[in-house]
Amino acid sequence: MDEATASLDAETSFEVLDAILKLDGYTRVIVTHDLDENILRRCTGLFALKNGVVSEQGTFDGLMAKKGYFYSLFTVSQG
Repeated sequence: MDEATASLDAETSFEVLDAILKLDGYTRVIVTHDLDENILRRCTGLFALKNGVVSEQGTFDGLMAKKGYFYSLFTVSQG
């Protein structure tokens, strides 16, 4: 899904992404600018793109502990 929730409010966006993540038996690739911690923690792998190139990859906790590019994006989005 590429920006499936781009034009939705936060509550509806969460509901859509939650439904996608609940689908069993499928590999899901979600492209999003929505950095909802509750959704991101449920993903098995995250990839942060910078200038069109993967700059970091890992789990939510791993990327936050690294305090790199993803950490910066997430921190700014929460403020």
